[in-house]
Amino acid sequence: MTEPERELDERIAKFAARRERARARRGRSLWAQASRVGTVGWLVAVPIAVGALLGHLLDERLGTGITFAMAFIAVGVVAGGYALWRLGFDIREEEDGEAPSPPPTAPSPPPDGERPPQPERDPP
Repeated sequence: MTEPERELDERIAKFAARRERARARRGRSLWAQASRVGTVGWLVAVPIAVGALLGHLLDERLGTGITFAMAFIAVGVVAGGYALWRLGFDIREEEDGEAPSPPPTAPSPPPDGERPPQPERDPP
């Protein structure tokens, strides 16, 4: 069996297992589902409302119209979107039973005084 076929088999097996777990959970209570929907609402609403409030207070103090209110609302939207994104990963981790792979990171710089390794070059 080749490597791509093996990977495809693994993905199909994971999908089948996830589908079986979903079927087993099909009878989840209405309260558990409502709680998840409520969590999504709060994750979006609270950062936007807090941003609007802080921006409004800052605008009143500085007399800048709605400049800071709009800027902080935008920051609240971004923060709410990030919170939803993280919630999606947490739910997926819970459903899959495995931790998601972390995003790739840049290599750390070498300690002071050391040069990073240079790739070998072929002579011309």
